[in-house]
Amino acid sequence: TRHLCDEFLPNAVILDMMRVTTVLRKVPDSVVQNSEEFERILCSLVVMLAPLAPHISSEMWQGLKSVKHKMISYDWSKDVLQQPWPVAKEVETNTVKVKVLVNNRKVGTVEVDKAEASTETLGGLVKENVIVQENLKNMQIKRVIVSPKGNLVNFLAE
Repeated sequence: TRHLCDEFLPNAVILDMMRVTTVLRKVPDSVVQNSEEFERILCSLVVMLAPLAPHISSEMWQGLKSVKHKMISYDWSKDVLQQPWPVAKEVETNTVKVKVLVNNRKVGTVEVDKAEASTETLGGLVKENVIVQENLKNMQIKRVIVSPKGNLVNFLAE
């Protein structure tokens, strides 16, 4: 929703939807046939695809409508473009994922406790991680750049 409404990045929306479909393809058939969550995700994907590809999403919605034993409730008499926008459940986490770069090259991702993560302390916290220490071995840090959002740390070293 953020990519589509706030930033208007349709390519990012499609990329995220492709990631979800990749995960859905790996779900076993026994789960697909009996899972309310799987059905909800599938319907949500079709609803989110509708503004970008209305014709194909309408065809997909017709296919979903033809399923006999639906586990979730939508207004199946209406078209996909008239369905309410899916709302994600808030998941509260105590960690933040921070991308780590050494000399502008991504070396990994580190999870840091939210309570300790501020732009001032983030560089030091990330520097303690094993992945970062391995990539900074035998190098001297010249500068540490922390993004204002706190989701990226770049170590410039020689």
